[in-house]
Amino acid sequence: MSLKWNEMIGNVYGDMRVLRRATKEETPWKSHSVPIWVKCELCGMEWVARKDWIEQIHQCPYCHKVGGRGHKDTEMIGKRYGLLTILGYDEEKNVGITDTGHKYVKCQCECGNIISVQKKHLTQGRMHPDGHISYTISCGCARRSLGEINTEHAIEELGYKFNREVIIPECHKWSPFDIEVIHPITQERICFFECDGLQHFKAGNRMTKTEEDLIKQQATDAIKNKYCQENHIPLFRIPEPEYPKINGDYLKFRFPEFGKLLESLEARQKGIDELK
Repeated sequence: MSLKWNEMIGNVYGDMRVLRRATKEETPWKSHSVPIWVKCELCGMEWVARKDWIEQIHQCPYCHKVGGRGHKDTEMIGKRYGLLTILGYDEEKNVGITDTGHKYVKCQCECGNIISVQKKHLTQGRMHPDGHISYTISCGCARRSLGEINTEHAIEELGYKFNREVIIPECHKWSPFDIEVIHPITQERICFFECDGLQHFKAGNRMTKTEEDLIKQQATDAIKNKYCQENHIPLFRIPEPEYPKINGDYLKFRFPEFGKLLESLEARQKGIDELK
């Protein structure tokens, strides 16, 4: 038999302890079900939940994806999005917010600043009218795209070094290559990576506003392609929709030639080490 809300105070349902009834001002929805403040016994988070939901679900939405398969949402702590690393949920800003995607998380930027940002802006980004998707990737200090930041992290993950914004005068002095991959021991150039945003494919956005701008951009891309082909330098282009996927495994499997290149370099270095 279902208890009355005042009889539930102090009771524990699964992970959740019932605290008190929520006021009208604290309730983020309109429902016939009684709004009640609850606290997770595992993570300590407090939020407003419906009485019938508490009786049926018994799981903290901060620790678990309700209706999921045991995946703990706390696993996101420590994950990196651009220059930001998630520290945990922002308890103060999440009061009354029940939609997991809209919840705020505290993140530490590589520069040291700590900010609060909606989780969905890290994972899903914001779609702009011109079709461009922007992600929150820093406290505001970043001067690079998500693609460039993730590619740099992936290169480091694979054990290699990189240079940013590499200018090749005979190629195009006003448009540097985004990332140059460097061998950590010999310092030799391995390849280039270009992170191609929307401006490389479509006019009418903030970077290529007109068709003429787009033609100029694509002409610059063609110059870079030709230079790399003539000088036997591998060039790999990553389109904007794939920026969030970038990691070490992505680079190796998305670009098989890159994976084989690393394998050959590692085999060569192993042979050199054995001769020492």
